[in-house]
Amino acid sequence: MTTDATNAARDPAELDPCRHAVLQLWDYLDGRLPDRDRAWVAAHLETCHACTSHYTFEQAFLDKLRAAPPADPRLDALRQRVLGAIREKR
Repeated sequence: MTTDATNAARDPAELDPCRHAVLQLWDYLDGRLPDRDRAWVAAHLETCHACTSHYTFEQAFLDKLRAAPPADPRLDALRQRVLGAIREKR
């Protein structure tokens, strides 16, 4: 039987490897994980189809974001005017 104290001392990846992998995906995709963690996530993605779907979604999202045209400065100015008008009404 395991206790809360036993679980607290264990590696979170051992307790719920999928949750652990998914929580690290953004850092993994951004290249911000230490080598050990990066290798662990990569190995997990090779064997877990459920987590691979999360990875595929997040990678596609980042790809679309990178491919998006740069923001139009006029839109930012409009946003600021709208927010200013809202603040004035409050």
